[in-house]
Amino acid sequence: MKPRGFVTLITDFGLGDWYAGTLNGAILSIAPHACIIEVTHSIPRGDVIGAAIALRSSYRYFPAGTVHMIVVDPGVGSARKILYAERDGHRFIAPDNGILPLALGTGAMKGSRFLENAKLWRERVSHTFHGRDIMAPVVAHLLNGVSPARLGPTCRNFVTRSFPRPRDFSARSAAGEVLYVDAFGNLITNIEEDSPITKGGGEITVRIRGKGIKGVSSSYESVPRGELLAIWGSSGFLEIAINGGSAAKRLRAGRGSGVDLERMRSRGKENERR
Repeated sequence: MKPRGFVTLITDFGLGDWYAGTLNGAILSIAPHACIIEVTHSIPRGDVIGAAIALRSSYRYFPAGTVHMIVVDPGVGSARKILYAERDGHRFIAPDNGILPLALGTGAMKGSRFLENAKLWRERVSHTFHGRDIMAPVVAHLLNGVSPARLGPTCRNFVTRSFPRPRDFSARSAAGEVLYVDAFGNLITNIEEDSPITKGGGEITVRIRGKGIKGVSSSYESVPRGELLAIWGSSGFLEIAINGGSAAKRLRAGRGSGVDLERMRSRGKENERR
């Protein structure tokens, strides 16, 4: 059977229980030709920001038309809604808790709708597993050609969130924080590669938990094994890492740990002032 559309899954379910696998079954029972790619089930429990980083870092590498389903849903069973949106030919379904605006940018989201057509859900909906009973069936129906217009009403009043912004932000300095710790112990910060401090001459010094790192490396192997480094990661954010080790463990750092950047003046600039 040839696949009839691609689905990606991002959840905080882990792999120790049946929850992640059950999502596959709920999709395939309606759209047996679906091609399901499990991006990750290891988002920290209820970590909306972590889920947004995973989605932001992965979705654009799949074919246009892919449906991306994110089930990181600490509000399951409450009055929170479930949101559908589109961007750049991709389709997304996630709880209305800020994941999609974080990952996609509120202004770039198109065709936003709340999932309210219960005819597209499972007949019996659990209070604790909307991923299986609402989101997965809707994803499958989309792959089978159901129009997004049938999912529910268009909406503009969805929950919006933004990543914490660096403070004291300029071409000379930035005060940011760690947003996410990946499985390697790399500390992903909220300082983006196109930030003002990346422009101009002079070496950048990165400070975290009392440790200073001079310069931004081009690879993990740019420093001796076991040494700290800063690097622009594949997600587009500055990362603090250790060649062959865990920066999170070495520094005892995690979500919210402060990260300061300072750009030193180049010798040419200093000489000009004398």
